[in-house]
Amino acid sequence: MKKTILMTLLHFVLCSLTSFSQGEWIEEEIDPETGLRTGKIEINGVIATINSGVDLSGINLEGADLKRANLERAILISTNFKGANLEGTNLTYSRLNSANFSDANLSESNLSYSIIQGSDFSSANLYKANMSGTNLGNAIFKDSNLENAYLFNVNIQGANFSGSKINGAAVYPTYNSSNESQQAIQNFNLKIQLEQLKAMNSISDKIETLNARINELAVKVQEKDEKIAILKMRPTLEEVQEGRAGSVVLTVEPDGDNITLGLTIEQSDNLVEWTKLNGDMTRTIPIPDGKKFYRFALDK
Repeated sequence: MKKTILMTLLHFVLCSLTSFSQGEWIEEEIDPETGLRTGKIEINGVIATINSGVDLSGINLEGADLKRANLERAILISTNFKGANLEGTNLTYSRLNSANFSDANLSESNLSYSIIQGSDFSSANLYKANMSGTNLGNAIFKDSNLENAYLFNVNIQGANFSGSKINGAAVYPTYNSSNESQQAIQNFNLKIQLEQLKAMNSISDKIETLNARINELAVKVQEKDEKIAILKMRPTLEEVQEGRAGSVVLTVEPDGDNITLGLTIEQSDNLVEWTKLNGDMTRTIPIPDGKKFYRFALDK
């Protein structure tokens, strides 16, 4: 009975932790055309309405499951999305000033034309995210994943991209004549060039490894070709078989390393016609590894 109670309590604790980390949608509606979700989610002691144009400023949505949610034109100033799942979420034209997106999953999300000034995207996953037309001023993208992201016409003045991955990203920052803006663009361009150089070096290392492997295989192929050439020089069974009628070639039995010899005695009155005497003599000989020679001898 005690074991049952312990397991029940453990199950309750696990369920509670899961509920805390992802929240629970108490109301949910999925748009049949866009596949985006709206409704209400209960998480971290609050009930948040998820819909376009909502004001969730300062709300703690840490760890929330907001995958493919519709938060278009939402006001999310200083909202905590740390570790939340926002994959495929619509955040277009939203105000995300000073929001916390650290460790969040925003892959393939749409943040185009949003205000993201001062927001924290440290270690966030922004793979294939659309951030075109956004204001990224003073935003933090430290150690974030921006691979294959879209950043057309973005303001990156004062943004921190240290340690971020930007391979394959389409980046076209806005430009103005201020020294700070020019410096930000130059730094970002240098980072892109550095990432490209790292990618090229990685490819070069892989090519070098493949070339070394190819050379090793070429040596092995050459060794095999030499062995094949030696084998081709050996006589075939047809070549070693004696040419006279009735001759045989002995081979090892297929189901073992043995060979069976058979001896038949024939008699004749005229050395032309021969008849077989009754009783065959056979002997099975095990064939050991290596080279061995055998011969027949008649005892007196």
